[in-house]
Amino acid sequence: MGFGDWLKRDIEKSRDMKHYYEVGCEVLGAPAGGWWGSTLRERTDRIEAGKKEVERRRRLGAQATESALRSAYREAQAQRGRDVQFKSNGITVKVKNGYSRQYDQFTTDIILIDPGRPGEHLHYILDENGNEIYARWTQNH
Repeated sequence: MGFGDWLKRDIEKSRDMKHYYEVGCEVLGAPAGGWWGSTLRERTDRIEAGKKEVERRRRLGAQATESALRSAYREAQAQRGRDVQFKSNGITVKVKNGYSRQYDQFTTDIILIDPGRPGEHLHYILDENGNEIYARWTQNH
């Protein structure tokens, strides 16, 4: 490990702390003097609040994705063979049912488009029993 590696890690850590501080300011409000006019305790409180909020948002995003998958599968089962598109918890869901020659079986093809991940979508394929065949975040095409 050289100086360059240390410097890179230090810059990444600094970016993370700045991000946590900004999110913490959203939660607790900005301190009276801003970053430089505040006390160490005020900055630390906002960084810790930011870390908790980022984790909370990550968990909510995962729950929304799981909920959208369940909704899409139920919707697809009710609408065999037809394309379906709807929004669930802010996530756009596209569903298609039919026979897949690639997998040599009937499948439910689900695409989740999360506005939090621009340029990507979750491609999720289930067999007719609801077992996962394929699940991967891919670039939009």
